[in-house]
Amino acid sequence: MTTNHPVTLIVDATATTISPGNPNQWSDIEGPHWYGRSARSVASGSDGGGFTAIFHGTSISFAGYVFTQTRPLCDLISIDDGEARPVDPVSGYREWYRSPSLSDGQHTIKCNNMSDQATVDYLLTTAGSSTPLTGSTIVVDDSAPDEIKYRGRWGQQTDTVISVGTLDARATAMAMNNTIHVSRLFNDSFEFRFAGMSPLNTTPSTLLNPDLGSSISVYGIMANTSGSITLDFDVDGTITRNNYSQINITSGVELNELNYLFYNNTDLNPGNHTLLVNVSGVSGDQSFQLDYLTYNPSFSFISEKPIFGDNEDSAGTKTSTSTPSQTGPPRQDLPSSSSHLPVGAIVGGIAGGVIILLAALVLFLWRKRHQKKTSNREKEGMLLFTYAISGEFTNTTEESVVTIEPFKAIPEIVTHRIPSKKGTSFESDTHQPLPMPSSSSSIPNADRETQAQRRLDEISVLSTQVEQSRSPMQIRELYSRIEILTRENERLVRDYVLPPEYDTGSISGLNRSNSCTRTLPPYDGDVP
Repeated sequence: MTTNHPVTLIVDATATTISPGNPNQWSDIEGPHWYGRSARSVASGSDGGGFTAIFHGTSISFAGYVFTQTRPLCDLISIDDGEARPVDPVSGYREWYRSPSLSDGQHTIKCNNMSDQATVDYLLTTAGSSTPLTGSTIVVDDSAPDEIKYRGRWGQQTDTVISVGTLDARATAMAMNNTIHVSRLFNDSFEFRFAGMSPLNTTPSTLLNPDLGSSISVYGIMANTSGSITLDFDVDGTITRNNYSQINITSGVELNELNYLFYNNTDLNPGNHTLLVNVSGVSGDQSFQLDYLTYNPSFSFISEKPIFGDNEDSAGTKTSTSTPSQTGPPRQDLPSSSSHLPVGAIVGGIAGGVIILLAALVLFLWRKRHQKKTSNREKEGMLLFTYAISGEFTNTTEESVVTIEPFKAIPEIVTHRIPSKKGTSFESDTHQPLPMPSSSSSIPNADRETQAQRRLDEISVLSTQVEQSRSPMQIRELYSRIEILTRENERLVRDYVLPPEYDTGSISGLNRSNSCTRTLPPYDGDVP
């Protein structure tokens, strides 16, 4: 399937399609807060500079930085040699111009009399049906619901003024399209499916700015506040875990970093791909703030852009890719594989275990209410059938030692932390085994049923999460928790179905030891 949804292209201000009117009045500047780590600025004292941009599409907009609102960044703008129109003045970092809708095709826009030290960071153009997309970069804003599928409790912020610069030189800024999605909760995630590929060629712009050559990139805002966030990036089954840490704000340090590159991957085969991003750790006051995604399309026109349904898998060949090139914070890759866990088999096994436990409970309750008096020999058979014991029943007058086999201890679950951006040493977190309740034989019947039902409800919820999860690590953790709950319910059922009480010597050849009598609670039925 294809779509005619709007497709927006992003072009760095240093691209060859943007020509300064007088090169001597312009200078290229670099910095981590610019898209592609570079921008183009009117040189100090060169008031009156301008530029010309050639683009193909149906509209265009500019984003950059204006130092003062006393005058606009650009006095007059003309399109295709039409009437020059004034530009409203703005200040700070933001979109400072958007054109009206244009006919589909190639256009030329001119900006005259730019203000001193005004900066152009990037251009956004809306592709038309005839716009060639080969070699271009598509940008997807965080607010595109048809493109990005969020899971969890994300918050969307609109028209939020962001403080940038330093404590000594503050400024204001707006995110792309004036929106961001924010999360600071464990296991929040989003999914993005796209038809992309690695860059087709290398241009002077990509040599200067290697980030521009990325096939898939994730950009956001990095707040300079205490704490850290850990994100898992899964592209077609290959997982990369990144940890981002910040220090307390001090003089001379950036307040918030715009256009922060959280992740990029430059090694994808042409075809359909799936990007899954999961928040796997948050500490302190830090949060994950998503602004936009970029990718290089593997289709040539917007009519060829595929639509990915909610339940549709990527059609492209999934391959194990090499570690993405590192930009921004340090990272450590997790072991990965192009194959996923057998989710169907896991869920089927869980469902079968739940059904068996329910059947055992129902059978016991029915037998409890309808049990009739039986002979001592029948009770002896029930005792031998129900319990796994060590020792032997002998036809001697000596008491046989009957010992119930102990339950095996649940092993500790160990997880590891990845080194942080600041180079913290490798750490591991050891989670203590879940506390086992005291002997359930002392728990009233109603409490046992409540405990069993509560665990079954939790198993049902975890089973649903296993079906929905696409992260192998998360599936392993969920399955481990389900196994623990299943073992606890099995133990509860074993303690719940108790044999009847026996009087010493009432069965020929069998004498119960005191230790066994003390271990098992008395049977509340009548013994003839």
